[in-house]
Amino acid sequence: MKRILLYGDSIFWGMDGNSGMRHAPEDLVRTCVQDRLGNSLEVIVEGLRGRTMFGENGSFPQRNGLEQFGPIFASHIPVDILVIMLGSNDANVTTKHSGQEVAAALDEYMKQVKDWCDFMKYEVPKILVVAPPDVITSELVAFAELFAGAAERVTDISDALMQKARESGWGALDAREICVSAGQDGIHLSATETRKLSDAITERLVEMLG
Repeated sequence: MKRILLYGDSIFWGMDGNSGMRHAPEDLVRTCVQDRLGNSLEVIVEGLRGRTMFGENGSFPQRNGLEQFGPIFASHIPVDILVIMLGSNDANVTTKHSGQEVAAALDEYMKQVKDWCDFMKYEVPKILVVAPPDVITSELVAFAELFAGAAERVTDISDALMQKARESGWGALDAREICVSAGQDGIHLSATETRKLSDAITERLVEMLG
């Protein structure tokens, strides 16, 4: 059975941009992707609210995505495709990582992937990098202070991630072209927008699986 690992932040966790709570199970990215792919593949999600691509989130502890990644990835080996969708939280006012810094951190992820796969004697998975959606400034209500000025920083991060993925020969998917943030926070997705993102991820996974 093929195994897909989705590694990300609150969008993969399933935060609803309208209610501020978690989506119903049937509206989660993992569920939507699994339903589309069927039971011949296993979809695993590792989503954490506030997770950064690297370094600690200046506003929330224990959110360093790079520090957490190795053991989490190793616990799910063998993995056929690794999907990484991070970057939004790197743009908050207390973190402020540049696009180049966020994109460069992917090399450290790949080093951990190779080290763990070599150690466990499994093949290195294919990689799909998903750039985060735009931050909608007009809807930044719940997180207006925390994400002040984040719209431009997220654009910089998404641009850098897409360039890095393409230069590295990885799969690349730009959420800005697929879905829009909705509701009270300008960052997260409604159930409808989550399904749009999930469908696009699924289509790309099918292409990558051959």
